[in-house]
Amino acid sequence: MEWGSGRVSKEEKLNAARNAVISYLAGTKDNDEDPWTELVRLISDSSQGEVFTEFKSLLDSVRDVNDKKKLGIPLLHLTIIYDRASYIEFLYQGARSKLDFNLCDDVAGYTPLMWCFLLERTDCCTELLTWSTEIDFHKVSKEEKLSAWDMVAKYSDFYMFLEQNNMLQYQDIPTFQEKLTTENDNSSSALDQNALRNIDLHVAGLSLASTQNNEDIFASNATESRNDYLFGTEQIDSGINEQFDFTKLLPNQYVEFEDYDIKQLLDLLESLPKKEPHMTTYAAALIFQMVRFAEHKKKQPQLVHTIMSLSLARILAAITTETDMTQESADTAFSSGDIVSQSYWLGVLTFLYYYLTREEGFFKKYPEILQELINTIHSVIIELTLSIYSRLTSIIQPTILSYTTISDVKETLYKRDWNFFKKRKHHKMMQKQKKQEEELRKQEEETLQNNEDKLQISEALDESNDIDDEAEDKKKHSKLKLFKKKRHSGQLSTSMSNDSKLENSSINENTDLYYDTEVIKHLYPPSMEEQMKPSPMKVVQIFGALMYVLNLHQIHPLFQQQCLSLAIQWFSNNLFNQILKDKKKKSLSRAHAIQIRLNLSTFEAWTKNNDSKVPKPKMIDDFMWERFPYTLVEDVANIDLSNPILNNVATVNKVDNSSGLNDDLPLIRDTDNSLFYYQSLHRILQIHMEPVFQLLQWLQVATTIDSEDALDSTLDLLSRLTPTQLLKAADKYSYEIDESKFNSKLKKKLSAMAKASNNKESPYLPERTVSLLVLPTIPEMTDIYARGVDHESYQPLLPVSIQDMIYEIHSENAKLRMNASEFYDYQNEEQHEQEVDNEEAHEDSYKENSSANEDNDLDNNNDRFEYQTVDTPAVASHWAPKEDFEENPW
Repeated sequence: MEWGSGRVSKEEKLNAARNAVISYLAGTKDNDEDPWTELVRLISDSSQGEVFTEFKSLLDSVRDVNDKKKLGIPLLHLTIIYDRASYIEFLYQGARSKLDFNLCDDVAGYTPLMWCFLLERTDCCTELLTWSTEIDFHKVSKEEKLSAWDMVAKYSDFYMFLEQNNMLQYQDIPTFQEKLTTENDNSSSALDQNALRNIDLHVAGLSLASTQNNEDIFASNATESRNDYLFGTEQIDSGINEQFDFTKLLPNQYVEFEDYDIKQLLDLLESLPKKEPHMTTYAAALIFQMVRFAEHKKKQPQLVHTIMSLSLARILAAITTETDMTQESADTAFSSGDIVSQSYWLGVLTFLYYYLTREEGFFKKYPEILQELINTIHSVIIELTLSIYSRLTSIIQPTILSYTTISDVKETLYKRDWNFFKKRKHHKMMQKQKKQEEELRKQEEETLQNNEDKLQISEALDESNDIDDEAEDKKKHSKLKLFKKKRHSGQLSTSMSNDSKLENSSINENTDLYYDTEVIKHLYPPSMEEQMKPSPMKVVQIFGALMYVLNLHQIHPLFQQQCLSLAIQWFSNNLFNQILKDKKKKSLSRAHAIQIRLNLSTFEAWTKNNDSKVPKPKMIDDFMWERFPYTLVEDVANIDLSNPILNNVATVNKVDNSSGLNDDLPLIRDTDNSLFYYQSLHRILQIHMEPVFQLLQWLQVATTIDSEDALDSTLDLLSRLTPTQLLKAADKYSYEIDESKFNSKLKKKLSAMAKASNNKESPYLPERTVSLLVLPTIPEMTDIYARGVDHESYQPLLPVSIQDMIYEIHSENAKLRMNASEFYDYQNEEQHEQEVDNEEAHEDSYKENSSANEDNDLDNNNDRFEYQTVDTPAVASHWAPKEDFEENPW
């Protein structure tokens, strides 16, 4: 870029910074064990690659990552100067102190963002903008008084990079000082803000209402206000676009609830597809706002787990219920679920995943929730694919295998068939055709005979009229003899009259129309009966319905590609197996192979016309993309790809001669590689249908192969087929009458190859294979749901109708609980009073009984010594002292 007067070039700034580093390292000893100095040496050493383990261990010993006393340049600035973008993540997460993104160095007086823009470090810029909320985009340098935006030349390559990655939006973000002033004056200037908001609304033709607690309600018509302590969602008119703040908890962006409300809120969640059809953001926003309240307001992690677990379980239960209801009405081998309902819940899970990723550090705190969400999304995709698969399996035979448009295929005769009725039918048809030809020939002869008779009559009339003219009579007889001579020789007379020529031309036209009847039939549309028969368009309609419902519910393109890919794969494998398992053995023939390939071309043309390709993320480098989605739950330094911390999820695996971010990728067949789904839909179809296409090619050329060299060349072309599959098709092949059989020597060679590869190998393909789930990255979702055309409709906000339902649920439950509490207290008071009365009554009765007993005791004491009984001898002898009893000597 061109600098103005008094401004230095970027080469001078870069050289000054590097010279400062060289001077500092030259003044230190090689055996200096200062970790900060070792980090500087590690960053500045261009001959050494990025050593993450050593970098992290040294960083753990550094007290202040923002220290610039020794060199004048902090570590973050050095990583940008030497283009070490991968170290920025470590500096932010592994440092003891908080990393300062707005600190200026002492050499150039630049912030890290200024160095990025000055040196055009695209990778470092991408890393820095991960923490865009902590960067002051309008800070100016100390000497030149330039901001980072002043260092970018308009329409330069780096400017186009910023524009393509939507980074120019940060140019309009207010400065830190403006934010700080706004936050400090927020409480004191509430009335001023309301006044300004009122002015804006009046300009827009709306009005501003006020609630009882001075909270604003945006509405075009005044509505009844209600106390918002029950939940934090305000009444918002659809004409006003409120911006959802993911960084902090605002009073109108969460749902307040109690434990006794959860069941009814889940019932409301399950009823939303009927109350608000196709609005997938509402159900996702309900769950997300409940989670935010439990996380930020109540601060109960166990409640967050409970909300997510119950919500995901209720979604799976709703899908299972719909599937069971559909299966009762349809007698199919597999469950034919409602694809509209299943795609709706898949859209809900898509937006819920997006909302939770926008919540900073949520999945790092709750990795179990991410794993549970992955399993739920994967299950819904499989259920949706199973519903499509169940509809396809029943129509493959009539629409693909049996549907015939080529007349020669219908009349083909096979050696192994009995062909009694077919030969008889063919014989009748040939006889009928010969009979028609004979009738035409006779009709032609009769026409010629009539022409001769007409000519004779005409000559006779002329003769009677000119009886006196002998010369003319001789001439007439000579013409008649000449006509008879030419008729016996099979030639028509050139002197025939004009009427005879017209009649002969009409005969020729009738003959041409007869022979062109079969051609003319193809020029007309098929009959209604033919149109009602199943055709390959039925398969196209089913896949078209799947694509429609996926787009209807705003499902992310990456999830859409996985659903379509899995459905195509199951369809292809089932078709392959049905061809090999055909009991009538008509599909395993040359003629039917041509017809089946023609039928599949209809489906192939549909995918080509509706082709789609998922764009690869731009705001992420290869290093981070290969570790996604593990970066959602763990720091980069702690990720071990050999020991994954998440299950049932795929990652990016680089292929040969290609980087993960290149546009032109080679053919990728591994469905467990995330890059597989970044190919076009038509390319994915070709990969899944390749075994079927090669099997049909093999059926068309198998009987023409006559040498081992030809067989080897054919096997090289049919790379997706195994010798066992080729041998199976050759054994069950249906030969035509005039077709030569497959060479026995070549069949033995195929058999030997099959035994050598694997004797127990099955020739059939697995019909319902399940691939790993591929999650879209945060930049991919942000580009669509936060920066797209309809990004305002994708925010986790609830409409007024759903807010009213939540309010009624909570208020009614609160009243019932309050009444129950009052009733319980009233019962306890009555019971307590009754117990007190009982105790007092018991004490009174006890006192009465005690006084009565005392009187009786006195009477008894008086009479105690009046009567005295003497013990009987037996008793007396037992207790009386014995005379010979020895006294105790001790």
